[in-house]
Amino acid sequence: MAKIGGYAGKILYVDLTRRTSETKPLSQDLMSNFIGGPGINAKLAYEVIKPKTEFSSPENAMLINIPPLVGTFAPGAGRASFMAVSPQTGTLAYSGTGGLYNLKFAGYDELVITGKADKPVYLKILDDEVEILDASDLWGKDAMETTDILWDKYGDEWNVACIGPAGENLVRYASINSNKFSLFAREGFGAVMGSKNLKAIVAWGTKDIEIADRSRFRELCDTARKDIMGDRYFPAWRALGSLLGLGHFERSGLLPVKNQQEGCYEGVHGNFFKNAEFIGRLKNGDVSCMACPVGCKHAIKIKGGDYDGKVASLSCILSTIQTFGVTYTIKNYEETIMCADLCDRYGMDYFSIVNTIAYATELYDKGIISQKDTDGMLLEWGSADLIKSLIPKIALRQGFGDLLAEGCYRMGQRIGGDAPKYAVHVKGVDTIYDPRTTIFSPEMFALYTNTKGAYPTLQTFSLGTVMSPETLKPLMRMIGVPEDRQEVILNTPTGGNEGGYNVPRLTKYYDEFYGLLDSTGICARSIYNVFGADRIAEIYSALTGIKKNAREILRDMERRWNVEKAFKVRGGLGKKEEDMGPKRWMTETVKWKGEEFSPIPQERIDALLTEYYDERGWDSASGLPTKRRLEELQLGDIAKDL
Repeated sequence: MAKIGGYAGKILYVDLTRRTSETKPLSQDLMSNFIGGPGINAKLAYEVIKPKTEFSSPENAMLINIPPLVGTFAPGAGRASFMAVSPQTGTLAYSGTGGLYNLKFAGYDELVITGKADKPVYLKILDDEVEILDASDLWGKDAMETTDILWDKYGDEWNVACIGPAGENLVRYASINSNKFSLFAREGFGAVMGSKNLKAIVAWGTKDIEIADRSRFRELCDTARKDIMGDRYFPAWRALGSLLGLGHFERSGLLPVKNQQEGCYEGVHGNFFKNAEFIGRLKNGDVSCMACPVGCKHAIKIKGGDYDGKVASLSCILSTIQTFGVTYTIKNYEETIMCADLCDRYGMDYFSIVNTIAYATELYDKGIISQKDTDGMLLEWGSADLIKSLIPKIALRQGFGDLLAEGCYRMGQRIGGDAPKYAVHVKGVDTIYDPRTTIFSPEMFALYTNTKGAYPTLQTFSLGTVMSPETLKPLMRMIGVPEDRQEVILNTPTGGNEGGYNVPRLTKYYDEFYGLLDSTGICARSIYNVFGADRIAEIYSALTGIKKNAREILRDMERRWNVEKAFKVRGGLGKKEEDMGPKRWMTETVKWKGEEFSPIPQERIDALLTEYYDERGWDSASGLPTKRRLEELQLGDIAKDL
C-alpha cells in the first residue's frame, strides 16, 4: 500500500512481559474511518483490551497515538493522545497533551504497550531500533530528575514521557510528564505505566512525513497561521497564556471553592492573582508545543520573597490557580506555584489531588474524620504547608496519604457512613466545575455525559456565556452542525439559564468537534477557534490525499464516540444512571456573590439525557447504543458483540 500523507503507516506493539516488539501496518480502515488520536485508539482498544480488564492488569494496554497533522507545520497541531483502562473510571478513558511527536518521526503512528516488566524498565525508540532497558537507577526519582537524566544521556531533543513516585505507587490520579512542560494529567494514566514497571518512554526519529498536496497544504496552513496571529487576543495569549481566562472564569461562576460548598471568593483576579505580577515577577519565558505560534506554557523564576530564585515548569497557570489557589483558597502566586511544582515532580494531577484533599477537609470539618485518621494533621483551608506535606505522603502512599491516593470516590467508599454523599464526582472522576453557579452550557452538560467522567468535552465556545441565536448560528455552522439539526436546537429550548436553545442536542456536536481537534492533533485553546470543521477537513484532505468534507470527517468522530460507549457497555457499564451527577449538585444550594443558587434535580438531568441520547440515535430510556445506529456507522461487528 502506498504511503498516505500525514501517517507513518505503522503500529509499534511492545510486550513488556516477553520483552518483545513488532510492527504492523496501520490499516486503511483506521486511517479513513477513525482519523487518529482517540479515534484510532478507541478502535484498537476495543480489539486488544478484554472486557472488565483492571487498570493494573498486564492485559491493560497503553495506547499512544500521534495524530496525522502532528509533525507537520499545521499551526497548533502538537498533541498526542493516550488511552487505557483508567484507575479512576475502571473503564476506557483518554487524555491528551503536547509531546511524544518524535514517535511519528521514528516511523510510528501508534504505540501499543501491554504486559508487565519483571523489574523497572524504560522504553527507548530510535527509528527501527526499539529497546527495553533497565530503569532501576531511575525508580524512585521524580519526573523532573528522570527527564534530566535521560536528556543528559540522549540529548534534550529526545522526547521523554515519564512518571514520578506517584505513578510507581499506583496513585489513582498519577500523571505522565512529557518533556517537563506537558502532562497526561487526568484519568490516572501514570498509575497504568507504574503497574507495568515502565518508568519512561524516550523517543527520537529521523524519518520524513509525506504530504499529498504540498502547495495546497502550505497555503491552508499559512492562512490559518495568519488568522491565529492576527486574532485580537493573540498578544495577550502570548503574554499570559491560560491566565488570560482567569477573569472570565471568576465572573462566570466557573471557580468552585472548598469541595464545591461555595462559589468563588472575591478578588481572585483583581487582588490575589494579577496579570502584572505574573509577568513582572514570575514568568521567565514561554514554551510552545510543536508547531504552535502561541507558547502558552511558562518557565517560572520567582523574583523576591521567600522563594526568590526558585524555578518551575508550568503547563497551565490557570489550572494551578483554579486548584491550589481557588479550590483550596491558597491566595498567593508563590505558594500555589510551589505546590504545583511539587505535584509535577511527584507526578499527580492538580485537579484530582486538590479535590481529594478538599473533600477530606470537608469531612474533617464535619467530624466524619478526625486527627486520628489524618496522622495527627490539622486539615485547614488555605494552608500551603498542609498541601506540601501531603503531596509526598500521597505519592508514597504513607499513612493518611494512602487513603487520599484512592481519590475522592473510593476514599468515600472506604470511609463509609455519610462520607460518600459529599464526594463530588461523575463516574469516579472528580469534577472541575460546578454547573449550579454558571450558565448550563454544553460544556457543563458534558460533565454528566462524557465517557471519561466529569470533564467538559470542549471549553472554548460557550463556557460561562449566554448564547443568543445570533451568536449560536455561526458557531453551529463552524463546528459542522447539520442545518436541519440547527433548526431543532434553536427551536426546542430546554429551559433553565442557558439562553434559549437545546443544550443536550447541541452537546452531541460539541463532543464530535472536540473529538475532531483531538483526532487531528489540534490544540483546543480558544485561540485556535479559527479551525472550523470545514477548514480542518480541507487541511486533512490536502495532507493525506483522503478526500473528506466536514460532514464526513465528523461522522468519523461519531463513530469513535460510539466505539468508546460500546467498550463500556461490553464490560457491563455505560447505562443511564452513570450519567447522573453527584448528590451535592442534585440536592444542595450553593452561595456565590451573595446569591443562592438552586440544585439541579435528577428529574431535570434525566429529561436532558433523554434528548441527548435521542440525538445520538441511542435508546433514549437506557442510554445504550442501538443496533441500527451502530450499523449505520459501519460498526456492525460491534453491534453483534452487544
